[in-house]
Amino acid sequence: MPGRNGLPKHYAALSLVAMWQIGVVASVQAEAAWVATSTHAVIVQNSGTHQVTLATAGHPAIDASHISPLEESQPLHIAVSLRLRNSDQLQAFIHGINDPASPDYHKYLTPDQLKAQYAPTEQQVQGLVTYLRSHGFTNIQVAPNNMLVTADGHASNVNSAFHAAMQRFSYEGAPHFANAEDIAVPPFLGSIVEAVLGLQDVSTPRVLRTPVE
Repeated sequence: MPGRNGLPKHYAALSLVAMWQIGVVASVQAEAAWVATSTHAVIVQNSGTHQVTLATAGHPAIDASHISPLEESQPLHIAVSLRLRNSDQLQAFIHGINDPASPDYHKYLTPDQLKAQYAPTEQQVQGLVTYLRSHGFTNIQVAPNNMLVTADGHASNVNSAFHAAMQRFSYEGAPHFANAEDIAVPPFLGSIVEAVLGLQDVSTPRVLRTPVE
C-alpha cells in the first residue's frame, strides 16, 4: 500500500534505513578527517558508571553529573608544540656527534642550522598560523625556532579547531576546565602538530624551589 509520499511503505522504510546508513558513513568519514596529536582527553568516561576519571596524577574520579560544557566565551591561551622534521637524520646526527669515530664528532649545530635542517618550515608554520586565524584565534606568536606557536582564543575556537569538547567541572572544591576528547587536527597539519597545551587547568607545571643553605 502506498505511503504518504506515494511509495509503498516498505520502500519508504528502506529509504529511511538507507538515509541513516549514509549519515553514519558521513559521520565516520568526518571523524577520519581528523589526525590525532599526542594530547589526549583529560576527562575520560568510565564505561557503565556515572563517574569520569581525570587523566592526571592519581587519576581521581568525579561525578559525571558535575560536568557541563565550558562556556564558549571562556578565554583560553594555547601553545601548539610542533614536530621536528627529518627525525631519522637527526637521530643519526646526534649519534655521530657523540661517537669519536664519526666525522661529525663534536660538530655541533648552531640554533640557525638546527632550525634550517630539522624544524618545521616557514610554509608549514604559516599553514598553522592561517588555520588558527581562520578559527578565530588572535595574538598568534611563532617562536624563533619554529617549534612553538602560541595564540589567544575562546573555548568555541578550541572546540572547532581541535575537536576538543571543552568541559567545566568542580574538583576538590574549585572550578576547573579540561578537554573531554583527544585533540586532533586536519590532515594537512597532522605531520607537524605534536601537541596542544593550555586546554586544562587541573594539573599545571610548578617551579621546584630548593632552599639555598
